[in-house]
Amino acid sequence: GNKQVVLESLQPDTRYSVLVTAEYRSREGGSGSAQGKTASLRVSSVSVVRSDHSSICLSWRPVSAVDGYRIVIQSVKDKRTKQEVADESSSSFCFTDLEPETLYRISVQSLLGSAEGAAVSILHPTASAPVRTSVHPRMYPIHNEVCPEVTIRNSIVKGFDMMEAFGLTQRAHSSVEGVAAEPFVFNSLPTYTLYRDVQLTQSTKFIHPAGFSPEHTISIAFRLLQDTPKEPFALWQLTDNDFQPKMGVVIDPSTKHLLYFSLDYRGEVQELTFDQPQVHKLFYGSFHKVHLCVSQVSVSLSVDCQHVGERPARPLGNTPTDGFEMLGKLVKTRGPNSGSAPYQLQSFEIVCNTTWASEDTCCDLPG
Repeated sequence: GNKQVVLESLQPDTRYSVLVTAEYRSREGGSGSAQGKTASLRVSSVSVVRSDHSSICLSWRPVSAVDGYRIVIQSVKDKRTKQEVADESSSSFCFTDLEPETLYRISVQSLLGSAEGAAVSILHPTASAPVRTSVHPRMYPIHNEVCPEVTIRNSIVKGFDMMEAFGLTQRAHSSVEGVAAEPFVFNSLPTYTLYRDVQLTQSTKFIHPAGFSPEHTISIAFRLLQDTPKEPFALWQLTDNDFQPKMGVVIDPSTKHLLYFSLDYRGEVQELTFDQPQVHKLFYGSFHKVHLCVSQVSVSLSVDCQHVGERPARPLGNTPTDGFEMLGKLVKTRGPNSGSAPYQLQSFEIVCNTTWASEDTCCDLPG
């Protein structure tokens, strides 16, 4: 006969007494009992990994064999509540669009069928809202905001005009060494040629003094040249003050791949590779525009305003603001005097939403 049996549909985190009795055809035999306890569905190690004036990101130690997690955030002040459900593989989540200087109660509980683990709650405040500083109107606006308002091709959006940040404008480019403007006759946007080893580098404090929004879109319109080397280089990258790359967009002419990398909430650099056929055309010498839409769970790529693919990703972590941002840096080199690749750049912006790829156009690309 059976010597073991699985008892199902029990309550989690509950102690049970089990009685086993031997049965014969005409009588009952001896009995034996034992006690056991079902495993807890309670999550542990709930903690905030990053927060600012409008977002809070938290992580937890996952529970094995559950269906998912319910995450609830409630303002202690006005009891306004948001609720989300994450899948069973999740161990982190970010809430955005929160009120500044507000104390929130955040709870996480696991879900298994109709059962729910006990909710584990923590309290955490959002930071005060950043203040915009007034500057001379002809200077590039140094700001304290994560997402200041800028005008991109006649649209007012929250984000960064990275062409202006690096001096790649009709007004400023003549003072930038190693850069030439190439006006395009059928287009109102000039293109800028970055020469080999031009070392176009800017302080992160100057461009992103308050860091990055957890959700944003990187948009770059560029063209590779005949003398662009056949080795990987970063169209743009952000480093720490030791010139170690922490975030960026790399293209590799040898494999015809595009790579996005960023510092995640655990402080580790995650790399996502896009190798679809639509990526290959970036390497054939024409102008192309890429949009990388970075959300808290994935990064999606569009080429020439056509969606190409999506990769799962962990939430963005705290990027260093005491380092540098640079254009064209060769991947195999490090440091302030390392090599950079020549290429042409027509537009470059970082917009603080994940919808810019559908709002932007590609009709301004040179043919």
